[in-house]
Amino acid sequence: MKKTIFISFLFISCILTANAQWKQVLKSGASGPLFTYRGNVLCVGNNYLFISSDTGNTWQVTDSNSDLKNISLFASIDSLLFAATVFSNIYVSADSGKTWKPEATYPAPIECITGSGNNLLAGGDPASMYMSTDYGKHWVQSSKGLPQPTQYTGDNYFSFVNMGGATIVFYANTSYITYDHGITWRYKSNTCPPSFNITLLGNAIFVAGSGVLRSSDSSLSWGKVLSANLDGISTDGHYILSSDLYSGVFFSKDSGNSWALINNGLPNNNASTVAVLGSYIFCGCYFSPGSIFRMPLAEAAAVPETLKYTNGIKPLPAGLPSLSIYPDPVKHSATVDFGQTLQNGSLQIFNAQGQRVQQIDQIIGQKIILQPNNLPAGTYTYLLTEQGKATAAGKFVIQ
Repeated sequence: MKKTIFISFLFISCILTANAQWKQVLKSGASGPLFTYRGNVLCVGNNYLFISSDTGNTWQVTDSNSDLKNISLFASIDSLLFAATVFSNIYVSADSGKTWKPEATYPAPIECITGSGNNLLAGGDPASMYMSTDYGKHWVQSSKGLPQPTQYTGDNYFSFVNMGGATIVFYANTSYITYDHGITWRYKSNTCPPSFNITLLGNAIFVAGSGVLRSSDSSLSWGKVLSANLDGISTDGHYILSSDLYSGVFFSKDSGNSWALINNGLPNNNASTVAVLGSYIFCGCYFSPGSIFRMPLAEAAAVPETLKYTNGIKPLPAGLPSLSIYPDPVKHSATVDFGQTLQNGSLQIFNAQGQRVQQIDQIIGQKIILQPNNLPAGTYTYLLTEQGKATAAGKFVIQ
């Protein structure tokens, strides 16, 4: 009996891995963020704000207000959902995103917004923090304990994360924390990575930008767990996902220690934003053009995590054949022989720090000429994908 159970489990696992496939559920010119809230998926399109209440099977336009297409940020307080547009207009929904009404105009450009207790906090540019105690109707400055705008240095990124009863704001590589929902702030750290994209998994903070960085001590120290130029990050409380416009979707089951690429079915490995709702993952693909794709969470979890990161260095995926690159070492140019005829290939090149330094997309044929593009001498790794699936990986040297 034990043997039969083991074989059945292995068979089911193999089926899930083989069937890990993205399927298109909305093709509408989706161009903005994805957001999940109380069983609904919201998607900002080129002309409308779309909503699905059945995990992506059907979609409706939420409102005829054309300004909703300009939504760039979402936040919530209890049963109220808030949205901010690129023009600093605030909207509120009391029915989980189905209908909206204008609430106020924020007094500065908005870069981030969050609910903190019963207060709504927002950060703008120049370095200005505002707070609303009446659900977005009126705003007052929330800057007690924060430095003046002229004292800020570094990249002007604004983002929030809520941890328990506290809220941390990240700005210009520095973090501040409030325990009274924005009334007063305390200095926390000056070692923070700049990013708009941030999420929380357990007690660990994850930031996506030039890689995924993780902090397990409330932003005091950071370590890189994924090297890629990333555009989005999301979690469901168990798994963590990150998206990249050119590399696709990365999926981790162990708090970022190892990752799987889940790109089957994504056109050109394009993933601008990711979100999780219930038993599904949703991915927004800006270039496909502007479509929403969906994958069962169980299928993604069954994909082997072949990318493991140590000190931010990206090793090669395990078990893949190498390509024929000649001459090697490369001086001025080299021929890359794929050993097969590609229909839609993508070749990515990474330096010793795991940073992607070159990418060649839409490869058709069996060979290409590789131009190093003035890359410095050293050892580089490469990853070849065909239709979103990794097919070859290896190393070569540039002199």
